[in-house]
Amino acid sequence: MERARTLLQALSDCDADTVGHLQRTATTVARVSAALGWDEDRRRWATFGALLHDIGKIGVSPSVMYKPGPLSPDEQAVMRDHVNYGIDLVTAYGFPAIVARIVREHHERLDGSGYPQGLAAEGISEEAKLVMLADIADAMLSRRPYKQALTLDDVRRALSAGAGSMFEAELVEPVIQVLAATPPEE
Repeated sequence: MERARTLLQALSDCDADTVGHLQRTATTVARVSAALGWDEDRRRWATFGALLHDIGKIGVSPSVMYKPGPLSPDEQAVMRDHVNYGIDLVTAYGFPAIVARIVREHHERLDGSGYPQGLAAEGISEEAKLVMLADIADAMLSRRPYKQALTLDDVRRALSAGAGSMFEAELVEPVIQVLAATPPEE
């Protein structure tokens, strides 16, 4: 846990908002994986993967991270590179391969439209599929410089629309149920 704290503190020094997002995503993953009956080890590493999935944003310029409008193609490439930088960080800090795999796969989609590898369906770990959904749900529920927060009903509709094509259908409702039972932050 100390290694994760060190990385999160470094990210917090330049981007406290992302740290809050990582913590909320990890909480959702911990609760959903417990509700799904995953064993303790699997829950632990899925939660660590969620806690560190965007750690590579340490290497993204604040001008790109907090740009209020659409990103240019070059800025999108810089933003997408957070995945590779994150893999390097969790590997250098000695986290298990499953944590690096979650970091690598959290932007992949079942239909192969994600990045960085364009993996599809069975090529994506179940842990990353859960982190993917928790990540997207939290992003939708959060206000960002370039968008307003959505309601939980809006998030449910969006995730349900992508169930089976972009997202693991069996995970959508458990994520929504956990979010619905989670008290809002003050």
